[in-house]
Amino acid sequence: MELERLMHKVSHKDVRLLAGKKGTKGNVTWMHFVESPSTSSFLSGDEIVLITGIGLNRKEELLDLITAIYQHHVAGILINVGPYIDHVPGEVLTFCDEKDLPLYEVPWKIHLSELMHIFSLALTKEDQSYIETANAFKNAITFPDQEVLYVLPLNHHGFQTKWSYTVCLCQLMTKDATDRANHISQLLYNALQHDHKNYMIFGDQGNIIAVLGNASSEELHVFMKAFTRHLNTFLKREISYSLGVGKTTQSIRCIHKSYRQALSVSRLQQEHKISKNRIFYNDMGIYKLLMSIDDEDILKDFVRQTLSPVIEYDRKNDASLMEVLSCYLKNDGSVKATAEQLFIHRNTVNYRLSKIEEITDMDLSSTSDRLQLTVGLMILNILG
Repeated sequence: MELERLMHKVSHKDVRLLAGKKGTKGNVTWMHFVESPSTSSFLSGDEIVLITGIGLNRKEELLDLITAIYQHHVAGILINVGPYIDHVPGEVLTFCDEKDLPLYEVPWKIHLSELMHIFSLALTKEDQSYIETANAFKNAITFPDQEVLYVLPLNHHGFQTKWSYTVCLCQLMTKDATDRANHISQLLYNALQHDHKNYMIFGDQGNIIAVLGNASSEELHVFMKAFTRHLNTFLKREISYSLGVGKTTQSIRCIHKSYRQALSVSRLQQEHKISKNRIFYNDMGIYKLLMSIDDEDILKDFVRQTLSPVIEYDRKNDASLMEVLSCYLKNDGSVKATAEQLFIHRNTVNYRLSKIEEITDMDLSSTSDRLQLTVGLMILNILG
């Protein structure tokens, strides 16, 4: 939950922001008491820290404590002003302003247990809402025919049935993709809260999935720019990824279609069939036409009729006819370009092309036959 939103829930308790206003858009996960620099080591980041000063021997130690806490990337600090800390020193306020570390003052008359109760209820409710919404969207993707699993739950959390929806899918290319996806999804969800609405971001089987509801084309593009910017920040270029955005649906019941399209675009990027900056389904050309075929058996049958003999020949003979065919079609039927790209002799290319014609019963000099084989390769790219 955004710190500013959380603190608004205790605004009636005479809690005052003293410094670090620029940091109030940060995310809060939980809260901890910290009374000495040594106990700050238990912090894991994004917490609200509560300080009474009971563990401090002199006022100068407060800055040391605040400095130690800052190292753990906390969301904010609440200082209980009273018998142990009668006021917050100027050097502490200066430090917090310089570091954009929100620092609040809580009068001693306010029991911190009351604040903790309010915080815990708000954070728990936020977590519960996040989990329920994420699960509902997962059900919309996995079980589209079982509307009871997602229509009412999503309506309950503000995602209306009549809205249009767009799915973005990001596949992380790393061994620990599942853990990374879950963690980064939460970071992205929190980072986009201030400037965007009607969206959900969650991890699923190593993928980061974002669903945007009731958004115009312009809003979608603005959202995706922000999404990509924050994603690159959180990944720090340590992990490569592929990204796809499906077609905007006309119903909550068609979210699974947008998901499949986004997945197909992402796979095409992984296979280097399209460039990294082509992420939208609507920009996929002929691929868009093939992705619109809902019946996957139709696509598989087309592959069987065109490329299966070549695939089977390669499997049985440890050959590379598919590689030659793909390169030949990519180079518009140029034997010379194919030979140069694969570093083999032109006679070898011609021999293998003749073998392909023999086992497929197709004529590679025919525009129609070359088109069928090209479409077959495109379908293979989509199916993954």
